Amino acid sequence: MTSKQRLTRIPIITIILLLLFFSSVISAFLMTDKLNKLVDAQYLSAKYGVALELTELIYELQKERGLSAGFSGSDGKLFQENLLEQRTKTDLRLQDLQNLVPAMRLSGGGTENSVELDNINDRLQQRSSIRQNVDQLIKTVENWSYYTDLIAKIITHTHNIHVENGIAGFGQLSSNYSALLNLQELAGQERGTINKVISSGHMNTSTYQQISTFIAQQDRLIKELQFARKFLPERVIENITHKSINGRINSVRQSLIAKYYKNDALNRMQSSTGYGGLIHVFKNYVLRGDEQYYDQFTTLHLRLTDVIWEYRNIPGISFKEVSALDAIEQAFTAYRENMVVVEDMRNSGATVAEIDKMVVVDDVHALEGIKLLQSYISPIVAGDWFWKSSLRIDKINDARQRLKGYAETYLDDIEQAAYRSALLHGLFIGFVFITLCFLSARLYSRLSQAR
Repeated sequence: MTSKQRLTRIPIITIILLLLFFSSVISAFLMTDKLNKLVDAQYLSAKYGVALELTELIYELQKERGLSAGFSGSDGKLFQENLLEQRTKTDLRLQDLQNLVPAMRLSGGGTENSVELDNINDRLQQRSSIRQNVDQLIKTVENWSYYTDLIAKIITHTHNIHVENGIAGFGQLSSNYSALLNLQELAGQERGTINKVISSGHMNTSTYQQISTFIAQQDRLIKELQFARKFLPERVIENITHKSINGRINSVRQSLIAKYYKNDALNRMQSSTGYGGLIHVFKNYVLRGDEQYYDQFTTLHLRLTDVIWEYRNIPGISFKEVSALDAIEQAFTAYRENMVVVEDMRNSGATVAEIDKMVVVDDVHALEGIKLLQSYISPIVAGDWFWKSSLRIDKINDARQRLKGYAETYLDDIEQAAYRSALLHGLFIGFVFITLCFLSARLYSRLSQAR
């Protein structure tokens, strides 16, 4: 080989080397991009997987909360065995989650999600003290709010992961999943609140308003799910809203609401008619004739009339209750008419004894009517409500688990697609690189022979 041929080969080798270098750089860049996408897909799958597994804990916590409310409300007389059994189930679910601790750290490390997971874990560690309060019948707001706050943190964590890592085509599924989680939680809060009311036999205005809010919010979420049926078959929604289950739930709800209204009406009725009420004021007017007693009687009678009207409008009252209300109304209408008689006789100079004989009112039937109304505030069996409402929550949980399966499949498909893309891209780059090397060698050989 002459010196001239050697000099000619140098530019050829340089071109070939540069060509191989740039193709390697481009291939490395493209391959790195594909590998990053694969890592992102695996990271995202792990993160969502942890969040989805955490939501499995919600069901057990909700049930423990409801049973704790019933046990506490009944002063330890109800649900003791069921509560102990449920605590075991909750603890077993927590043990399963311990296997996910490394993944939990990986999925949340260095982000706000890590803080959320730490908060959830810290709250979980406090359950022993809450359980001890319940067992010792130490009734505090924390006994209820502990479960509700913890569940809210888990739901928020799941929602935040979706917002932070939006995936094309995953939005509707995630939205439906969040709606089912919230629906299940509202149903769980209603179950626990009513269970406490039934067990204790007490319900104030604030509790009634809470229950009404729970019901209204559940109805709103169900309507949202009915309009968004992608990933959620119509049959699944029908299971949640099925008449055989919801009919029994609504029956207890209506009985509880009726009981609340009846109890409230009777309390006001007795306040208007008992000591310091209409009969007492009427007798004072007979004895003293002061105008203040006349005005006071008029005010109390108007209140009683309003209460009787409200009671008559409570859905589902019986014929006997209507008859009792008629007897009460008739008796106190007679008292009101006698107020005019008392005024006229006092003006004409009649004595108290004479007046008293003229204004006798037979109020026996009215008092018997009040007693009868009291007997119609029938107790509701706490266990009956708890297990009926649990059936509905089980249906909601079944729908949630179905969507969880869809989500896991969707995430697995994303990860597998990223893996296949990286593999195929690697094979293609390898093929191109080898082909380029082969062609370069052939080109070099031919050019060398030509010179």
